[in-house]
Amino acid sequence: MSPKRGAVRQAGFTLVEVLVAIAIFAVLCTMVFSLVGTSLSIFRDGERTRELYEIGPGILDSIAEDLRGLASGGIRTERPREARLLVDRDANRETRLRLVRTLGRDAADRIFRLAGTGAKPTEVIDLRSDLAEALDGRHRATGGFVEVAYALRPMTDRGGREIAGASALVKGIRTPVGGAESLFSDSFDSGAGAPRALATVVEGVLLFEVECWGPETRSFDAPAGQGGAEPVWDSTRASLGDFRWHVGRESANDPADDVFPRRVLLRLVLDRPEDRTQGTFLSRALLASDTDFRADDASRLPSAGDPFPYVKIGPEWIRLGARSARDGAAKIVERGARGTVAGPHAAGAPIRSGIPFETVVEIAAPREPLER
Repeated sequence: MSPKRGAVRQAGFTLVEVLVAIAIFAVLCTMVFSLVGTSLSIFRDGERTRELYEIGPGILDSIAEDLRGLASGGIRTERPREARLLVDRDANRETRLRLVRTLGRDAADRIFRLAGTGAKPTEVIDLRSDLAEALDGRHRATGGFVEVAYALRPMTDRGGREIAGASALVKGIRTPVGGAESLFSDSFDSGAGAPRALATVVEGVLLFEVECWGPETRSFDAPAGQGGAEPVWDSTRASLGDFRWHVGRESANDPADDVFPRRVLLRLVLDRPEDRTQGTFLSRALLASDTDFRADDASRLPSAGDPFPYVKIGPEWIRLGARSARDGAAKIVERGARGTVAGPHAAGAPIRSGIPFETVVEIAAPREPLER
């Protein structure tokens, strides 16, 4: 007895079933790869953030050590005019720190030990071919002092375009002090064409601040001029006209009236890695006169109660008030904060908050001005 036609089905899958299975497999693979990629990105950002929490304090410790070796008026020197401290701002309103300190820890370095031992020394130690010059005996004697300078330079991407709001902290050293290419020249950090070599300390810097404790300072938290610290300092009282105790050129060669702060606050804010990839951005354009803005993810913004309630949009620092994670709205307490200028910002501009670090350095021999 033969079976009925169509009662027996061939084993296997139909074309439709195969296509459906392939589609499901592709979707699952995409989800897995996306999950793995996101996890790796979060891991890398976490590792970078952990590194920043180690790098930040280390940088401040190094600057603090330079300040502790400051050749201030209380240190006996054969050439007292070399005692100097300048805190000012460059053309971009970024803080610069320049000082003369005793040789200190550098004295054990081979390059410094060989300085002045050659037959005809003509060169200075300045981060340019120092080792070769030291081995040839071409360095002049240090005199026991070294110039140190810190400044910010704009960061650029691989295409050479500047990254708005992000900078690199650079450092220069020079000894013996003084001369035509001194770090106390106003153009010592004037970009790639500057004649002085400046070494990069760290990139991704959102803020570098130096504040000095003056005779009228009551707190580093108070505004300048209202019991706060001084954002400008000129130990000679001759170079910076906006220094509150400026005297004039006649003071440049008179070490008797040099002034040095009692303590110095160092503040460094480093860009969070996640702010570059998974951060928050302006949902709408921000005008120079606006008193609030909207972000696509306000939960990533600091609140008004945070120790550092500031964000940076482009070159402008903004102090925040209340924020709403529900609609992304954030109230603005102060535009153009921390010495910056309020300006317009396009929708989609990144909002950076950064990781703040700070330390206070006690100056060994302060000499505060007695009168304004």
